Amino acid sequence: MSNIVLPCVIIAIVLAIILVLLFSFIYVHFQERAARYVAASRAREGRAREDRAREDRAREDRAREDRAREDRAREERAREILVERARFYAEARYWATRAVTPPATNSECCICLGEFEKQDNGDADDDTMTLPTCYHRFHATCIISWLLLAKKNTCPFCRTCISTTFIRCIYWHFRYLIKPSSQLTVT
Repeated sequence: MSNIVLPCVIIAIVLAIILVLLFSFIYVHFQERAARYVAASRAREGRAREDRAREDRAREDRAREDRAREDRAREERAREILVERARFYAEARYWATRAVTPPATNSECCICLGEFEKQDNGDADDDTMTLPTCYHRFHATCIISWLLLAKKNTCPFCRTCISTTFIRCIYWHFRYLIKPSSQLTVT
């Protein structure tokens, strides 16, 4: 019986050693794979974090550039408005210093058909406005309504085109007369 038991024990020991070696190999193999997977996952997370940071920096740069572009456009528009106002004031001073006599046919406002009132010294009433292009005279409220509220850019008497600079400046000076609901846009 000892002849039979001895080979069975040897076979059992050899099988146990083979199983231990096999499980050790499998354990080491999966440990290496897990370590590689963890390293690759961390690398992906690091790259993703870097990509997000790069995208955030690019987004901030674009927003900063947009704000700078808007600021430059706002400054340019403010400069244009100042130039237009200066041009208007120069034009207004020029026409104010010239002795402009309105045409004889323009003794009444052709918008409201009301007569112009004379002051005590014989000058025209202060409530009138003379257009710089054709020298026609109107009541100030009538021509403001014509130019701004009716959105016309011509003289109501002779249909001569009036400069947009003049109209814009009138708008800036008399905008408090215009109701906000009228949605006036002067270009």
